[in-house]
Amino acid sequence: MPEAAGGTHADTLQSIMSENLFIVPCSIPCTNEHRVATLADSQPQMYIRLDQLQSPILPSLNQLRISQRNPTERGDGYTIRPETLHETERVLRAYADHCVAIGYFGDIRNGIRLEKISNASRLCLILDILEQRHLLAMFLRAQILDDSLPTTLAKLHDLFEPCDNRNTIADLFFAEQFRVFPRQWVKNCEIQCERREPLPIRSLKPLGHGTQAMVDKVEIVTNHIICARKQWTNPNKDARKRFSQEIALLKRLDPTYHIVEVFGTYTRGRELALLLLPVADCDLWQALTMPEHERNELLSDDDLSRAMGCLCVGLAHIHQRGVRHKDIKPHNILIYKSRIIFADFGLSRDISSLSTSKSDGGDRGTPKYCAPELTDWGMRGRAADVFSLACVLLEIWSVLSGWATDEGGSFSSLSPFHQNLEQARRWIHDCYGSSSSPFDRFWLRTCLAMLRKEPKDRPRMGQIIEWLEELQQNSGKEFLDRGLCETCQARLARSSSQCIDREENNGSFRKALGSRRLPKTDERISRMCSSC
Repeated sequence: MPEAAGGTHADTLQSIMSENLFIVPCSIPCTNEHRVATLADSQPQMYIRLDQLQSPILPSLNQLRISQRNPTERGDGYTIRPETLHETERVLRAYADHCVAIGYFGDIRNGIRLEKISNASRLCLILDILEQRHLLAMFLRAQILDDSLPTTLAKLHDLFEPCDNRNTIADLFFAEQFRVFPRQWVKNCEIQCERREPLPIRSLKPLGHGTQAMVDKVEIVTNHIICARKQWTNPNKDARKRFSQEIALLKRLDPTYHIVEVFGTYTRGRELALLLLPVADCDLWQALTMPEHERNELLSDDDLSRAMGCLCVGLAHIHQRGVRHKDIKPHNILIYKSRIIFADFGLSRDISSLSTSKSDGGDRGTPKYCAPELTDWGMRGRAADVFSLACVLLEIWSVLSGWATDEGGSFSSLSPFHQNLEQARRWIHDCYGSSSSPFDRFWLRTCLAMLRKEPKDRPRMGQIIEWLEELQQNSGKEFLDRGLCETCQARLARSSSQCIDREENNGSFRKALGSRRLPKTDERISRMCSSC
């Protein structure tokens, strides 16, 4: 069998790799081409440098790192582009065609047949990233091609045993192979990545941070999905527990009830991350503190008023699913396309298996919005969420009524609210007396009941939904258009007959209400103010 000048065809291919040369069909434009003599009925071939290919080959491993001084940086967000892979496959097929054209029909080495050589395209690209093209012969001799990848670290250590730095090369190859064999980043994925594995996730901009977790806007480059990533880079035992708990609780909740949605999760070494949808335009506190004309570019006053009812429906669903949020505040409520969304369930707790929703104080949440019973780390239950939501609703109502959050007469000026309950009650009473709007009076009465000092005296969220149901029946759609989005209105219309939401899993909202009704008269408002 004829051989190419300088040795076997395996050596020729190895030389082409090491010299940054491949053979490609002449239909691909290039410069300084060198045509190779072929059979008359074969397509002419030429040599071409890799850097002259139409689709650029990936940068080297060092170039993928943000800084040479940060060797732990994995080069996330870079994957093999399909066109680059296809181009490499064409290069290798052209090499096989060239061998046929000059009359070489045998195996390259140890049983690797020419028709299979294009199946080494991913392998060649990985070695190109690592700048280790000279190792191609080892894979060919071991009959390891793309269909054998991704391979295990143990096999790579055995393969690179003759190399002086075999452990380093094996570790790098093991990690970088996932750049050309990315995992399936699809909805509800739970991916356990290798410690040095690069992720097909590109960080776009930071969104915020807490004591241990950071939040940024990211793109999954393999499918172009934009998510919010909540990431713990070196979590302690408590943070790992909260990570697992937050995942479990969010998966029990229906995102259509104005709740953030889990796209997927991943772990990588000591790194933990939640991928969440959607990426918000801003949080509620940012919107409330904006000048009116800026706020109206994000959501109108009608959208903001509808958010009050939607937040009640959302929290009722959260409680019905046996979850306490434990940190309700405007900063943990997101706005996305004029839609309001509960977020940050890091402090939430599963109470579905408890005979009562009360537990020891534990995490109090944010002091400004926490209920009075939490100031001394006392027992807390769903009623603490009700109190916090009332504070948020009154801040929304205050802004809608024309007060700025930093203005002296606003409800926000009374924070921390649990320390100023008497002033808060008087504020509500004064606003109620000066308002003739049924919409305003409904929410002032409702929030006054939600702000009662004793947890047992506050209404459950199921009762508040019942009040909204009665309002829908008595006041018609025109009123509800100001207080609920269309989706929540439809749910409310069905809830009475179907009892779709059960607060304690033993009765409908109507049963949970019992004989307790929303006070409607000025006299009852005065009595509530004096008895709270």
